[in-house]
Amino acid sequence: MDELNNYKDVSDEEILKFERSIKAEESAKPLVSPISSFNALLLEYKNASSVFTSKLKSLTELHTGLRSIRKDGNCFYRAFGFRFAELVHQNPQWRNAAILRASQTKDLLSETGYDISILEDFWEPFNEALKPESIFEISFTTEYLSDTIVCYLRLATAAELKKNRDMYEAFVLDSYSSLESFIGSQVEP
Repeated sequence: MDELNNYKDVSDEEILKFERSIKAEESAKPLVSPISSFNALLLEYKNASSVFTSKLKSLTELHTGLRSIRKDGNCFYRAFGFRFAELVHQNPQWRNAAILRASQTKDLLSETGYDISILEDFWEPFNEALKPESIFEISFTTEYLSDTIVCYLRLATAAELKKNRDMYEAFVLDSYSSLESFIGSQVEP
């Protein structure tokens, strides 16, 4: 309990310094790591609940490893985009259908009021990452390209939420006054 009371004496300057140190530490990590084994994770959680460790061990039986994504507020979009591009490259039999579906997001953005001529600069790196001749890993490990792709994916998500508001709005109204408020603060770049 004394530990909790010590926090009330922390100054705003100390909090900001701590936040900056965390951000600096995180920004030194790769945007998308190479695949690593589960051994470090198993070691880190060796004293965790038996339910958790058994599930972690079952992952080692099904998968070769895991990738870490930089925790910078864009990790979901970066992880999704990377895995989508990876699957497109690993499965040539559905590459054309996946690329066609991805290109339809431009129409969705236009339908929901976004100026597609401005968004072309964000679409191009994402589209390039999906092409068979691309080395898609570069698109997600180069900060500028990765951030550009993340921006496009955030806008496509916002457009989907706007188009199908009846399906999504109820999920955010307990924390936000409207779906637009949620999109503006959590989704759009």
